[in-house]
Amino acid sequence: HAHFEDQIHVVNETLKDLGARDKPTIMVFNKIDAYVNPEHTNEDGEQMVLTLDDFKKSWMGINNAPALFISALHKENLEEFKQLLYDKVLALHTARYPYDKLLY
Repeated sequence: HAHFEDQIHVVNETLKDLGARDKPTIMVFNKIDAYVNPEHTNEDGEQMVLTLDDFKKSWMGINNAPALFISALHKENLEEFKQLLYDKVLALHTARYPYDKLLY
């Protein structure tokens, strides 16, 4: 939605207030099936249409956290989401319980 950056800021501030800002995060953008190419002004002041691929590249280029773009409605990129979650949980589990082979 148009104010997603404000929402991200509020969530990050809430995590900070809870003392959880330093925890690993995954940025998940849902409803990519409803994405409308907005017009964007580039550095030269020219109007451009920002495609979903352009948005993905720009977002992933400015953030350190993994970012996924999914459509729960159309089940698009859900397997990638599941795999990323599994990989993150596995890494945490292995670090905390190196002798427990529960997840692998």
